[in-house]
Amino acid sequence: MNFNPAEFNGFLNGIGQDVLWRRAFACPCVNPTSGQASAKCKHCKGQGRMWEEAKGARTGVAGGSVQKRWREFGMFDDSDIVLSVPSDSILYAIGPYDRVLFMNRSEPFSQNIIKGVNERINWFVLEVDRVFYENDAGELVNAPLPLVLPDGKLDWTGVEVPDGVTFSVTGRRRGEYFCVPALAFDRPHHAGATLPRRVVLRNFSMYQGQGQ
Repeated sequence: MNFNPAEFNGFLNGIGQDVLWRRAFACPCVNPTSGQASAKCKHCKGQGRMWEEAKGARTGVAGGSVQKRWREFGMFDDSDIVLSVPSDSILYAIGPYDRVLFMNRSEPFSQNIIKGVNERINWFVLEVDRVFYENDAGELVNAPLPLVLPDGKLDWTGVEVPDGVTFSVTGRRRGEYFCVPALAFDRPHHAGATLPRRVVLRNFSMYQGQGQ
């Protein structure tokens, strides 16, 4: 039986999902001795890495049996995703800490922001369905819903809310993940033919726990 990469790619593209891929780069602000990024860096915002503009791609997502085998590495998290990337996809060049935003799925989120201090949600927000805070009497008060600008900043125009108050913001967002560098990749070649790559992604909310 002959392996046909083109047919394999066609299958994965047919059942795959649309994603946005952002390639990662180490930021020059990182201290080569300590490995720590500068908290004052205006380019990476203290994360130690920068990401280029997003590019559209398509990829397959491995089934549960494949993810079960990856758990044998001992470092697999329940929220991790295993991709099966076709060799004709630009995502085939994915590397450590690259970010992948899934366009065909969404997930809930709920986080706190402080009005007038940190008013940006660092996610691709689809909708906000509840915003509330605690007033001076200790009561929970529902606030009018702000607009979410393309950069994630909340626009409170026309909404009467006090500055300095912590708000609970709940809604749905696109699922964003990053390429885990600690887990090995499959060998991408077979007798000279390019095989799909299996790559482990982890929820980007866990990025800070990976170190720099």
